[in-house]
Amino acid sequence: MNAPGDRLNLLIVEDDERTMEELLRILPKHTNLNILSAPAPGRAIEAADSAPIHLVLLDMKLPEMSGLELLPVLKEKHPDLLATIMTGFGEASTPMTAKEKGAVDFIEKPIDLSYLLATLRFQEREARIRLGLRNTAELLQKFFSLTKDGISITDAGGEALISNTLGRELRDQAPALKDGDRVRREKNEYELSISTSGDKSLYHFKEVTKAVEKSKAESRVEMARLLAHELHNCLTPLKLWLQELESLDDDDPGFAELSKKAATEGIRQMDRLSRLTRRFKELSADKPVRLLRLNILSQVTSLADSLKAMLDEKSLKLEINIPKDLDAEASEMELYHILFNLVSNAVDAQGSKGGVIKITAEITDRVLISVIDDGGGLPEEVEKAPFTPYLTTKEGGTGLGLLLSRELARRMGGDLKLVNHEGKGVEAVLELKA
Repeated sequence: MNAPGDRLNLLIVEDDERTMEELLRILPKHTNLNILSAPAPGRAIEAADSAPIHLVLLDMKLPEMSGLELLPVLKEKHPDLLATIMTGFGEASTPMTAKEKGAVDFIEKPIDLSYLLATLRFQEREARIRLGLRNTAELLQKFFSLTKDGISITDAGGEALISNTLGRELRDQAPALKDGDRVRREKNEYELSISTSGDKSLYHFKEVTKAVEKSKAESRVEMARLLAHELHNCLTPLKLWLQELESLDDDDPGFAELSKKAATEGIRQMDRLSRLTRRFKELSADKPVRLLRLNILSQVTSLADSLKAMLDEKSLKLEINIPKDLDAEASEMELYHILFNLVSNAVDAQGSKGGVIKITAEITDRVLISVIDDGGGLPEEVEKAPFTPYLTTKEGGTGLGLLLSRELARRMGGDLKLVNHEGKGVEAVLELKA
């Protein structure tokens, strides 16, 4: 590998001794090239095996094989080789044939020295550009081999130019993947990011297994805390009713009515406890997603009841505008988890100033559920890549909640998108199957 300041190697393959002598005398004076010589194809192949060859002056008529037959052999050893064919025969088809074989120029004998020198200077610049690109590609290949992510750079036709093993295998496994899609390989999960420049595309399969697992664990802890709070909310009215009943005598005039009210409230709170404990149990294990026809308004109303304490603490108002008969295919646990994360993010976005959080829903070809805050919108660095692991605006946050929420949505056959209204707020749109 040559450094940018090193002299490039020019190989002259010429069987005419007098011509070779003159070229070896003149070219070192007028170029910055290191000149190698070979009087026959066999010697040229030996030279190509022992040193990098960047340029070659190749005579058409040689012993053993012609220059056009030798050229592919040399280019196989050095793909970036720039070749100029020399001939004294003047055949009309020779230049075209030479270029078909990979030559970049063609010079007739007797050689015009000024033209030859201009050609070599131009080719030297071109060779340095090619060398620089190849060196960069080799460094990129080494870097790609060090990362645990999958990397692949392709041309317009989808042919891989540079890839590490994982990037090549993941693209072969799922060639129709789009930006943002997920793919699993053994126990690991990868999210694809596609960047395009000109006719080249960079496929980056980011390993997100640990990020997703960490998000699940931390989200479970947070939801468990909220569920514990809700359990206390259920038990408090039960305890108050029982304490009041205990303070009355059986023959007290209001005992019967109070007992009936206590029983009604007890049943209501027990039903609520049953729902909460079921949800808590579901949090403890990853179950296969089972899609049901769920009424969206009912699910959101249940969530709103659970989040009441959180909203009251920040003097926030929750507005719900959802058609009563709107259903969607979803998993109750996954849907609750996603909406919980989205509303929690909206609460955090509002700060301590109060405000309104809106939850709306509509149906197009899919059911669209929007959680909208008026907290001012996302910072520029978050808006560009809101689902990036560990990118967060929360103090003490992990930046994993949105990533997990999108994953849960996709497990249900849906998706999650963010719309940033700069200076106003953020609209999180959950898409579900209608």
